[in-house]
Amino acid sequence: SGFDQQKMTFRHDYLGDTDSFQTTFSAANLNQKTAGYEVGPEAYKDTTESRTNESDNAYRDVKSVRLATRWDHELSDDSYFSVTPYVRHTEMELLMHFLPGDSIEKNEHQSAGVLLSYNRDLEGGHKIIVGTDLEYTQAELSEIQTAPTENGFDPGIHYDYEVDATVIAPYFHTEWQLAEKTRMTVGTRFEYTRYEYDNKTADGVFSKFLRPADGTDTFNNFSPKLGFVQNLTDDTSSFLNLA
Repeated sequence: SGFDQQKMTFRHDYLGDTDSFQTTFSAANLNQKTAGYEVGPEAYKDTTESRTNESDNAYRDVKSVRLATRWDHELSDDSYFSVTPYVRHTEMELLMHFLPGDSIEKNEHQSAGVLLSYNRDLEGGHKIIVGTDLEYTQAELSEIQTAPTENGFDPGIHYDYEVDATVIAPYFHTEWQLAEKTRMTVGTRFEYTRYEYDNKTADGVFSKFLRPADGTDTFNNFSPKLGFVQNLTDDTSSFLNLA
């Protein structure tokens, strides 16, 4: 087994009197020859067998691109807001040699979003952060078996579908200096997620695979948190979190 991999990262920073920008672009490419399995009692103890690869045709190819810019704008000496728009794309193809059908899976997604936050420092060492995370994603996946197997997995299209996903997540975070060495954190986050599923092949059961019909699902999640930090010495502290 082994792999070839290429990565690149570009970052640009601008710092002004009241505005600062940080732009990051990254890209990666991975071509992996996936290791196989050794079969038999205590096969892992055989050092000769451990250097072989029974899955000569197993592979995984991945490409990804990400771009984000963070803009911080100072409103006053003790407050600022931050806006971080971003886009990203990921695609992957792999031989599913770890399953009996030896299918080829292809998946990809592209998403765009923005992180919004308002930060304010209060008198006495207190702090308040209010924000919202927004994201929209378009994704697709196909799983195709090209040859018959001896275990009842029929060749053909196992899955072929697209999903549009939307996430809206407002949150509220506060930090309170209760005493010189005691700090409390209180916050909450509400996350709304919506999936729109579009099946591109026949609904129902094919071979050993269930292909659901088109549908829409939504999920709501509420996450509160409470935490305390106690400074014991100049370089030692203890904390307690409930979330």
